[in-house]
Amino acid sequence: MTPLLSSLFVLIALGTAIYASARFQANAALLSRLSYQELVGQPEPVARARRHTHPRLWAFWRVGFLTFCGYVLIYLVGTFCASVIWISGFLLGGVLQNPVIFAVIILLTLVLLAIYIILLLRRFIRLLLTELPLAIDSSLSAFQSVKQSWILSKEGESRILLTLLLALLVSLPLYSLSFIFSSLLMSDETADASSFGLPSLVIWLISTAISTVLLPWWQVLKAVTYADLQNRREGLGLRLRGR
Repeated sequence: MTPLLSSLFVLIALGTAIYASARFQANAALLSRLSYQELVGQPEPVARARRHTHPRLWAFWRVGFLTFCGYVLIYLVGTFCASVIWISGFLLGGVLQNPVIFAVIILLTLVLLAIYIILLLRRFIRLLLTELPLAIDSSLSAFQSVKQSWILSKEGESRILLTLLLALLVSLPLYSLSFIFSSLLMSDETADASSFGLPSLVIWLISTAISTVLLPWWQVLKAVTYADLQNRREGLGLRLRGR
């Protein structure tokens, strides 16, 4: 394959992946909008809801891209700060040359790391509902949708975290079955080079099927959480304005 054809193939694959991601974001937002409209007592047909979400296909993709960038930034900053805390505590304990003080400093460092991880998780949570404002209000841009999600979830971080944990517990059986089945397929007996492709394909199909089954559950849950936060802040029927 010539370099030109290789580049063309890469561009086509990249474009297809981006379009598929945009469609996925729009369909997920459609599920959330339908659920939200039911919650506020204004149910609408699927066709009408689709007319609201699908023309904004690329706006939802931009929301997903901005959310991904936000997660990466939070992760990088969090990793740097956690490394600084750990290295500082370890070096300080080593310099003092006292086993008791060293143990106390390491313990305090672990406590600080635990606190910091909780704070970091709370920042991740604030980007959990980024597509909901855009799915509900067509006048918003992608950046405004992310900003509104950040503002709205500020006072409900603990409730969102609890809801997320409960949802994970409900979803755990399916994830566990997927993990067990994948482990069996990728065991030593089946992981040789000649038979690696088929197990990988089966694992991908299983993961895709489980994600497809759980997607409506997650989107409905996000719609319920968004409606609850909006109700607590302004009351249903009022539009949240970013500040």
